[in-house]
Amino acid sequence: MKDFNGFSPIFAASSEGYLEIVRHLSECECNKNDKNKNGSSSLHLATIEGHYLVVEYLGLIGANLNAEDKKGKTPLDYAKERRNENAQYKKIFYFLSKLGAKYSNQLF
Repeated sequence: MKDFNGFSPIFAASSEGYLEIVRHLSECECNKNDKNKNGSSSLHLATIEGHYLVVEYLGLIGANLNAEDKKGKTPLDYAKERRNENAQYKKIFYFLSKLGAKYSNQLF
């Protein structure tokens, strides 16, 4: 079930950093790769908000690392943009890179 913005419970939990709720929802077969009306996935939202543990979990359970939102950006694009803001973003950037995430085809 989604709200008018296309947000489902897993989106809310991912964007707020609620790892245990994300874990429970994914175990209940919530679609970890679903997208909201902006084309963002749970992995995009967790990356943008700097929730490393949620990003790590989603990455390890097979979330689509290379999904592009409507801006044409992947989670790695957002992590790259913010990697110098704090240690969490830097960890996210290196983790996604290590898993083989790709940049979009956009120019920065």
